[in-house]
Amino acid sequence: MRYQCVKNSLIKLVVLFFTIMFSYEIVALDFNNKSLICSTKKFPVKGGFHFINKIELVKYNILYDVSIKSEYLHSSRHCYKVIENEIIISEYNLSNYCGSYVTSIDVGSLIYTIPIERGFLTANCEFYDGNLENKLKSGLNISIN
Repeated sequence: MRYQCVKNSLIKLVVLFFTIMFSYEIVALDFNNKSLICSTKKFPVKGGFHFINKIELVKYNILYDVSIKSEYLHSSRHCYKVIENEIIISEYNLSNYCGSYVTSIDVGSLIYTIPIERGFLTANCEFYDGNLENKLKSGLNISIN
């Protein structure tokens, strides 16, 4: 009889532990309606991500137009998935069937990685609470000579 009581208590403890850990993991990996702002060694603000819902995000890049010698903000929609400790980002948006998942953000370090032919490009990201698009637009260097 005593063995049955210990066994039931152990089972309850294990179930409770996994319930707490599983719910924590779901909360920790919910990026819905959150934003990340990203930088590189050369650029204090390079772009960012706004997670629209649980499957799509807007990716922002500050780009430079050589012909007019100015920066501009480019945005595009992409699908994303959270798998283990990575957010993987697709080539296209949901209306274009997402395409391949080619870039990623490490959930722990928030480092954005883009594979290229010679290795990887990376950017350091952090959570941003304000309006990301406005913040990025305000950081544009409109007249670079």
